[in-house]
Amino acid sequence: MVNKTKPRILHNIPQEESWDIPEVPYRGKIITCRVYKNLTPAMNAEQLAKYYEKQKKDGNPYPTDSILTWNIFSKASDLDENSKTSELRNFFYKAVREFLKTSSIVNYNPFEEKDEAVHNYNTSDQYSLRENIAGPDGFITGIPDKKTLKSLLGKSNVNEINKTSQYLNETDMSIWRLIRKPTQKEKRVVRFYADGGRLGLYADWYLSNGVSCSSGIED
Repeated sequence: MVNKTKPRILHNIPQEESWDIPEVPYRGKIITCRVYKNLTPAMNAEQLAKYYEKQKKDGNPYPTDSILTWNIFSKASDLDENSKTSELRNFFYKAVREFLKTSSIVNYNPFEEKDEAVHNYNTSDQYSLRENIAGPDGFITGIPDKKTLKSLLGKSNVNEINKTSQYLNETDMSIWRLIRKPTQKEKRVVRFYADGGRLGLYADWYLSNGVSCSSGIED
């Protein structure tokens, strides 16, 4: 009988502290992600895209989209055996309090055209998922359109999402977005922000605003 070792998080402390998160699902693959403790410098969406290309080309940590970011959070919550005291959980807890930007945006399209979640925006790794994303704000347990969550987080199961949200912030998740369809296309950045009452998935931040982003390397 083969004795399969349970996957575990590896904590690396070289010059730049990081964690290796194994078995992270992303775009049809199972990967290991090295997540770095230092966030990116604050920059807008266009600057972030240029930074992504240069960092990845040079073999350095590069920004993550909202789906990969959430999948890292989710897998960490499954594997982190000492979540109340772990340095990784404390890092995530602080990071989502800094308006944590991702490399994802939403194209809100007018009228009957579906909206578009654009991940790794304006990079060579860009990909898109079409869904009706505009709609009411609030806790995700109360929204009728769970497919919106799939397009932004890669998951639509509210219980699973809130389990990860509890790990990150000890609260359930809410969503903030354009309430109604615009009369012309509008682009907004996807980011996370937490306070004592909720962890927010924000899909309403202007592209010109500059905040920090998480970064990592896929192995």
